[in-house]
Amino acid sequence: AAVPFYLHYREAGTSIDDLVAERLAYCYRETGAYSQAAEEFERASGAYRLLSDQVWMLEEAAADWRRAGQYDRALGALERILAVARKPWYRAQILYRVGELLQEAGRAEEAYSRWAQALTLYPDTVGASWAADALLASGRPVEAYTVARAYRAAGRPRDAICWLEKALEAGVAPEAELRMALAEAYGEAGDVESAVAELTRLSRDDPGNPEPWLRMAALWAEARDLERAAGVYEEVAERFPARPEAAEALWQRGQCLEDLGENQEALSAYQTLLERFPDHKRATDAAFRAGLLSYREGAFEQAAGFWSWADAHLALWRGLALARLGRMEEARQAWEEATAGEGYTAARARELLGRSGNFGALRGRFILPGADAGQAEAEAWLAEQFGRPVSATLSVAVQSDPLFVRGQELLALGYGDEARGPFALLVERFRYDGPALYALALFLRAEGLHAQSIRAGEQLLTLVGKQEEDVPPFLLRIVYPAPYAERVARECWWQQLDPLAFLAMVRQESRFDRYATSWAEARGLTQVIPSTGEGIAAQLGYPSFRVEDLYRPAVSLRFGAWYLGQQQATFGGKLFPALAAYNAGPGNARRWAGGSTTVGDRDLFFEAIDFAETRDYLQRIYTSYWTYRRLYTVVR
Repeated sequence: AAVPFYLHYREAGTSIDDLVAERLAYCYRETGAYSQAAEEFERASGAYRLLSDQVWMLEEAAADWRRAGQYDRALGALERILAVARKPWYRAQILYRVGELLQEAGRAEEAYSRWAQALTLYPDTVGASWAADALLASGRPVEAYTVARAYRAAGRPRDAICWLEKALEAGVAPEAELRMALAEAYGEAGDVESAVAELTRLSRDDPGNPEPWLRMAALWAEARDLERAAGVYEEVAERFPARPEAAEALWQRGQCLEDLGENQEALSAYQTLLERFPDHKRATDAAFRAGLLSYREGAFEQAAGFWSWADAHLALWRGLALARLGRMEEARQAWEEATAGEGYTAARARELLGRSGNFGALRGRFILPGADAGQAEAEAWLAEQFGRPVSATLSVAVQSDPLFVRGQELLALGYGDEARGPFALLVERFRYDGPALYALALFLRAEGLHAQSIRAGEQLLTLVGKQEEDVPPFLLRIVYPAPYAERVARECWWQQLDPLAFLAMVRQESRFDRYATSWAEARGLTQVIPSTGEGIAAQLGYPSFRVEDLYRPAVSLRFGAWYLGQQQATFGGKLFPALAAYNAGPGNARRWAGGSTTVGDRDLFFEAIDFAETRDYLQRIYTSYWTYRRLYTVVR
């Protein structure tokens, strides 16, 4: 029933013909009109779409040409993908599908040739493993080591082991390389004993090579047999005392011993590394861990000694240790030194120096100032930077660009979600034109496309080449916006949250993209996953809640603020562990707090976090927060 309406819309003239074609294609597919569907899918692969969308449409076209029995047309669609695809894993998969089509079309030899291409050109991909299976099922000859690599890439180590043994018999590659691969495959299969046996053989054959020993220790560590791992690392350090691998072994030994709770032994390993390899890349890390172990034991003087190196992160902690000793003047000097660093370390040092207030401490009902404060001054400053006039008016070049026209049409139709694509491409197209980026950033912000506006603002600041503190506040408010300010302030007031910290969190979660969806299906501004959303809805009394409601800003902001507020209350009113719980779950946050909900030392809590994603998440929110504090005022 929808087909006539789409055709009428197309006939009236449109800049989004490819999107109309996509909708028509799905309609035709539902009715079994596969040839018409495939035609429309090919038409939908227009040049004004993201490349990922173009190839997706071509994949759909190939599927429907195949259903229609038109193999040459299907092959043509896949060949168009191969002409633009660059990623090995994707090329291997498309080559495999080409082979499937050729085989169905009765062109077996050509199919074998394409599968052989996928296997030999891209052996370390899943697609290569499919090609290997197809070749073997067809009785075609294959090279054993290449097949083994493909099976390892596909997570099939047992199959890989079989083919590596054949490769060893055939001598198709250096024996040491094959045995190392065999050891790795045994490890991937969970057979650590067999892996270690292969590595032991390698170490006997090449006694001057520390690599088999290091890999042996790593395998034990991966299997959580940390005592054996620590022992092997110790052996590496003793067998190769002057080699840089010994420093790595000492570092890894210290890490294993820390996990085992043998802190004095770990401290000894770090000290040995520092004494023997003071210039190694691991030396600063070893100094930090040694100091942290001392600090946790209350040996603050010893900790400060380990942290005496010229490094901003170590200076921050040296200040913390000196403060514990009551030597505040020295502590402040160390923190001053740390402010010369970047990001989280410098921001934390400034907070400790009392220059910026306390993180997450603001409470208020309103967020000020308005969006246009300081606009004239910012435009004059930009005009000076670029040597030409700058204004909020979009240039003719921007307004006449096909991408802009497409985006405008989608916005007019109410398809803000789909408008993001052309506008993102438009920002990239004008990425070296400062005045155009400025006007685009303001336009996109006004249209509620905040993620694209932020991107335009970031690129603008990159072109200017100034530090944030030297940029007019109006321009920074493009990159650090406060959309939905009234609602944010209200929700945060009810939950006793700092509204600027909440803005920093939303910026990190979604860049204020109301349509954002993560790989884990987290949705909306505050990236609430469906199951959590359903639980919050029950708590807040939303009987008619649907998962799609998470894309509504009002719902997303209320749910996100409520959940963060609950976590803050759980952790005794502390925002920092609450944010960690929001990102990684309350259970992990409790683990980092030593099994408790009481966080007495925020810095020790942060260093206990063993998820790289959560550490990065907290660092970004923390540093963004202080920028928000400079740009906005919270009032009661």
